[in-house]
Amino acid sequence: MGSSIPAERGLVAGHSRPGGNITGFTAPGADWEGKRLELLKETVSGLSRVAMLWNAMHAANIPGWAAYYEQVRAAATTLGLTVPVAAGIHQADDLNKALSMRCTTSVTPP
Repeated sequence: MGSSIPAERGLVAGHSRPGGNITGFTAPGADWEGKRLELLKETVSGLSRVAMLWNAMHAANIPGWAAYYEQVRAAATTLGLTVPVAAGIHQADDLNKALSMRCTTSVTPP
């Protein structure tokens, strides 16, 4: 089983002390995304906007996806970044559509 939010899903008591008889690792969650955005902002001079694009088919099956999305958006705001484009990508054509939105549209996650 894999989960990027095992504590939030109740699979473990917490990240630092999962408790019980469990061994493994977790994929980075929304808290790591804030750090990624911070590193990106430090690396790209003058960065002020970022796009959030995700696999819509995958996200639809992840409990807590909307909360994850909001945490990432909040992290961007905290860093002074705007997220003018946020879109789930179902197929290749969706990527072109999302990128053509530039600063005009935001799509609510599932």
